[in-house]
Amino acid sequence: MPWNFRLVSSLVNHVRYQDAVRDIQRVYRPAETAFFRIQPQVDRAAVEVVRKKGADALERFLNAYAEHCLRQVGYAYRELVDYLMFRYVLNHSEVAPPKLPTISAPVVPTMLEN
Repeated sequence: MPWNFRLVSSLVNHVRYQDAVRDIQRVYRPAETAFFRIQPQVDRAAVEVVRKKGADALERFLNAYAEHCLRQVGYAYRELVDYLMFRYVLNHSEVAPPKLPTISAPVVPTMLEN
């Protein structure tokens, strides 16, 4: 998955930067807002997990949350590569995906049932 991030970075540096960077920002800024908005819930859940299950469970909880978030961002960036390639590298915006990808909202893992 890291290739997605490197390729997007490389593409934006070799095309019409001002236009491409605005597209990239339109993908990650709403996600950033959603991640910050959910953070208090993640913090409360983490405190509850460590209180009821201990440090090992907290580690699993935080890893599950981080993995979910990274996966959602990775999926969007994979689609973003196609969008940027068609729109800016190949100059075929008419065949580019019709809209920018979105990053799915983060979800607080439920670890207390286990």
